[in-house]
Amino acid sequence: MAAGGGCEIFPKPTIVVSACRAPCRVVGCRAARQKQNAVGSEPTCMFSSLDGVHDLDCFRKSKNDEKCTWESGKHGPKSYTFILQQADKPHCVIYYNLTEPSQKLKIFDLNFTVEVIENNAGTANCTKAVFSGSKKTQRSCGPPNEVLLSRTPGALQVNVTWLKEDGNNKISVRYRALGSHSWNETVETQLPNTAVVEKLTPSLVYIVQIQCVTTAECSQCPRSKNYYVPSAELTTQPILVSAKYTDITQKTGCRLISITWKFPVKDLYDGYRVTVWKESGEPPQAQLTTSEPEIRLILSYSAYRLNISAYNNASVSPAATHVIPQHIGANILGDGRLNVTVHNSTAFTIHWRPDLIEKYVCYVVEWMKQGHSGWYLSFFEDAIARKTVSSISERSFEHLEPYTRYRVTLHLRPNKNTCNMKSINNSESTYGTTEFYHTEGSPVGAPANVSFHNVTLNSAVLQWSQIPEEDLRGFLLGYIIYYTEHHYQETSTAHNITVDPGSTSFHMEALKSGTAYQVQISGFTSAGEGIRSIPSVFKTDPK
Repeated sequence: MAAGGGCEIFPKPTIVVSACRAPCRVVGCRAARQKQNAVGSEPTCMFSSLDGVHDLDCFRKSKNDEKCTWESGKHGPKSYTFILQQADKPHCVIYYNLTEPSQKLKIFDLNFTVEVIENNAGTANCTKAVFSGSKKTQRSCGPPNEVLLSRTPGALQVNVTWLKEDGNNKISVRYRALGSHSWNETVETQLPNTAVVEKLTPSLVYIVQIQCVTTAECSQCPRSKNYYVPSAELTTQPILVSAKYTDITQKTGCRLISITWKFPVKDLYDGYRVTVWKESGEPPQAQLTTSEPEIRLILSYSAYRLNISAYNNASVSPAATHVIPQHIGANILGDGRLNVTVHNSTAFTIHWRPDLIEKYVCYVVEWMKQGHSGWYLSFFEDAIARKTVSSISERSFEHLEPYTRYRVTLHLRPNKNTCNMKSINNSESTYGTTEFYHTEGSPVGAPANVSFHNVTLNSAVLQWSQIPEEDLRGFLLGYIIYYTEHHYQETSTAHNITVDPGSTSFHMEALKSGTAYQVQISGFTSAGEGIRSIPSVFKTDPK
């Protein structure tokens, strides 16, 4: 041992030299430190914060792959002195004039200490960082090999991948706003490879560092480099430009949906996310991504809803919503292919043509009342051409309300593996649609906007507006037109004429010239006649 407890001088060891090719010298440890601090009358090499050398870390990725890395200070060109002291060995391994913030090393003993001294060119001051550890606990995992950051309103989604030898690890994320010197509290995850940072200010740029959570297999978790998360938050929604629905001749019961849109802010988005699902609520929801402001889908005649958002690596815009209404083709509504038998307020049966079973065994039935999203039931059937739906078997199905019109539609699914819908696009076709009431009543509303046109000596054209569906309370079977000669304080013979339910006008003939007529109109269902309209009066032309 050297006098005064100094280190003995050993022959030059065989160790990899530094990047600047400075020779590795072996001297007494005390002498090495004195050499570094001999610039002034007293030592000026101080422990550092971010202004000098910091974040010194030594780790082992695999056998014979041991390394120390550090972060440099803020100011000016720098050189480093690297000192390795191993337990129970009186000598130091020293590298002078390193210019890169890393150094490979070889550890022979379990415990060791490393000092890195940073010298700023042209100044007498230096800073230093110290690391102490054990070879047993120097297994390092990370930093992550790839990092994907996705900013959503008020939050940041972090997803990472690792090198194969690092496995899959839970991650720890720390973050700070750009310009701030203090890191926010670390977010640790419960699941590997992913984390969510919440309560972020949308307008701020953030700096993020990521590392694994230490375990017995990964005793060291070096932090990643700084990742910058921009504040390019998308705050406006796409603008719908057009929506076209076209029946497909070659695919009965299907239509081509073409939706186009635009985004008001150019060059700020990376693409678009489109979510499509059935208005009935039947899963799944299709998540589609496109770089173009348009989408084309092959859908059945069911009602659908689309949400369209723009996205970039910082955020997702508010969604533009578009509803594709149910298509009621003249060739499928009430054409006899689909019929309904109502048993009571909690059960009904749908019937279809038996030859359909030869080709299809998977179906879905949807039923709804006006202004509501409705209910659905997917099912398998290969024996009989009917299906009974009841509130006992379908808990979401409420009882049928009296005087309320229901629309029921049957869709066909070609996939026989499962009758549940696997995807939205090109997954089913519409077979037929019909309507029914549980209980019918007479109309509680009357035709409105009664008017008279083209009045002549003995004729006039009568026009009116249809009774609103919610006031019909049953299937409208026709209108009754009541008219009488209008004489002051005198009565005359009443006349009535019945017209079909699709009519909104009637040519009245064989009238008397110069005569006033009072007219009222009512509608009727199988339950009877409804209320009459307010009396209206007109007068034919005189001779």
